[in-house]
Amino acid sequence: MIGGNDVANNLGDEVALKAGITSITTQMTNLFDQGVRQFSISNVPDIGATPEFQVRGPEVAAFATFWTTQWNAALDAALDDLELPGAVINFFDSYTFSKDPDLLALFANTADACLTGLSLCSDPASYFYWDSFHPSSTSHRLLAGALYQNLVPLRLEKLLEDVSVSGPGKSLGSKVARAQASYERGQYSATCGQLRGLINQVDAQAGKSLTDDDAQAFQAEASAIGEAIGCG
Repeated sequence: MIGGNDVANNLGDEVALKAGITSITTQMTNLFDQGVRQFSISNVPDIGATPEFQVRGPEVAAFATFWTTQWNAALDAALDDLELPGAVINFFDSYTFSKDPDLLALFANTADACLTGLSLCSDPASYFYWDSFHPSSTSHRLLAGALYQNLVPLRLEKLLEDVSVSGPGKSLGSKVARAQASYERGQYSATCGQLRGLINQVDAQAGKSLTDDDAQAFQAEASAIGEAIGCG
C-alpha cells in the first residue's frame, strides 16, 4: 500500500496528490520496461478513521476521509489510463477492507491507539490500531491474509502460462483455465476440485512428459493457491 503518508501529509493539496499518483504509475512503467509483467497494487484505507485524525475533531476527520477518497479515485483513473501491454495488475481495495464490519468485529477496540506516548495497552492483539496512525500486528496479519487471497487470480494466470509452456498438450492448461473460471464465478469448491485434479495429473506426468522439477513447481503452486482459497 502506497499513499497513506501522501494523503495524511498533504490534505487538500491537489498538486501533491497528482505528483504522488504520477510517481506510482511512473515506477510501474519503469518496472514494466525492466520486464515485470505482474503487479499488485492497493488503494489507501480511510485516513480519517485513524486515531490521529479522530482526535482532531469531526470536521478534520471528515476532510481526511474525503481526501482519501480523492486519492483513491485518482489512482483508479490513472490505472485505467496506464498502458502496459501484457501486464496483469491485481488491485486490492484497502479502503473497503478496512471498513468491513466482519473484520472490525474481531477487535475489542477499533478507535484508540494501543501505544500512546510511553503507555502500552494491556492487550495489543485486541486493538485495530497500534499507534495513532498505523494498524496493529493483528490488523497486518489479517490484511496479509486478504492480500494473499486477492492474489489468487494473478497466480492462476501465471500458473496457466507456465503449464501451457511446459505441460503435455493442452490438458494441464485446460484444468487451470477451468479453475480460473470457477474462481471468477465464486465457485470455490469447484476450484479446489480442479486444482486437486491438476495436482494428480501433474503427479502422473512427473518424469515423463514433465520434468520432475516442473512437476514439483506446478504442484507446489497449485497447493499454495488452494491454501489461499481455503481448500481442505
